[in-house]
Amino acid sequence: MKSQPLIVVILGSLAFATGCTTTIGRDVYNATFVTPKKSFQQNSAPIAIMQKMEPTGVIMLDDALNATLERHPGLAASWHEIKASEGAANQAGMLSNPSLSVEIEQFGGSGYYSGTDLMESKIGISQEIPLGWQIPKRVQVAEAQTDIAVLEYAAQALALRTEVRKRFLRVYMLQEQLKLEKEQLMLLESLKDAVAKRVASGEASPLDEAKIAVQLASSDIAVERTKRELGAAKFVLASFWAGDASEFSEVRADYQTVIALPADSELLELLASNPVYGILERKVALSSASLDLARAEAWMDIEVGGGIQYFNETDDHAYFLEVSVPIPLFDRNKGRIEETLQMRNKTVKDREAGLIALKTSLLETARRLSSSQDAFLSMQNTVMPVAEKAFISVRKAYQAGEQGYLELLEAQRTLLVTRRERLELFAELQELMAELYGLTAETLRKDHIIGSNKES
Repeated sequence: MKSQPLIVVILGSLAFATGCTTTIGRDVYNATFVTPKKSFQQNSAPIAIMQKMEPTGVIMLDDALNATLERHPGLAASWHEIKASEGAANQAGMLSNPSLSVEIEQFGGSGYYSGTDLMESKIGISQEIPLGWQIPKRVQVAEAQTDIAVLEYAAQALALRTEVRKRFLRVYMLQEQLKLEKEQLMLLESLKDAVAKRVASGEASPLDEAKIAVQLASSDIAVERTKRELGAAKFVLASFWAGDASEFSEVRADYQTVIALPADSELLELLASNPVYGILERKVALSSASLDLARAEAWMDIEVGGGIQYFNETDDHAYFLEVSVPIPLFDRNKGRIEETLQMRNKTVKDREAGLIALKTSLLETARRLSSSQDAFLSMQNTVMPVAEKAFISVRKAYQAGEQGYLELLEAQRTLLVTRRERLELFAELQELMAELYGLTAETLRKDHIIGSNKES
């Protein structure tokens, strides 16, 4: 029973110290990060790189998006960063290890102190105890860093989805351009036959045949150039899932051309779903937690220990208790506190600037989209039908000998320019839609599509 006071001292010290710790055992991918009026939730971990087969044959937009999320090496790297942050958070909640000390004195000397008759020995254990509750505050800092890592992963995934949309659109538009140029080539072939008949009958100059031959050669060159550009665009698209462009033959999509844009206030509410928005908020929380930790570290840690001492001379023993308290004469952590205070103030201002930039980008993109949508619909519904009707009329008149070759050439050129402008307006519209979906974390797509138009 003589050892009972020692046990009480040691266990009491350890119990007090353990009370300062916080255990972390959470799944960051099942945690919800609340932002004003919206929340972001990521429920699944990324699939390991190269586990999924890459898309082949005719691929849809969802095929490209899913393959990118499953196979992109940058996302896999970010996932490991999240796991590293979780490990750091777990470590932040750990108390420092206790120290075991053994001390032997007054032996092996000379004269009266020779031998071990007067030897005294001590064995004890000590534990450092933080008085400022630094450990829970370190945990808060680590948790905020983990939250930011999760949101950065989500932001990276969203940015990749937006970029894949644009690259997919690039391949799609080159496919459509190639179709257009092949149609143009076929049209010129038919015109060549019509011109040849008129030249043979003496109704047209042989110079007209030379002109149409030049146009045919130029059109054939354009087809070959577009084929090369299409191959390069497919290569870039496949690189997002670390794939091979030769594995898929073409892309196919059903693009919407009309979106009912909500009011600015509703758009700004959708912005809160963007993980970049959440990162700005969590960085402020991280800076506040860092300031709390710096203030807590101004408190000096104490060290409490105790043990048993044995006296050889009398064959007796006694217990001892030690308390070590640093004297804060020089270091009161004032510099660190001032640093974290100013960094918190900076982070608050960075959040304000970041939110302004996000809101400005969102509203600007929405306005550009609205304008682009009007221009495309005007081209689609008004200009294109007129150009097509005019060309058909002039061609019939030329074949009947009522129009000259210059009129036919001008009508054909006007139709070609109109088709290309329509294709360019369509590409601009879809790219702006991709940007708007990215800014609103794709929540806009769910309820605001009121029309679609499949390009073929």
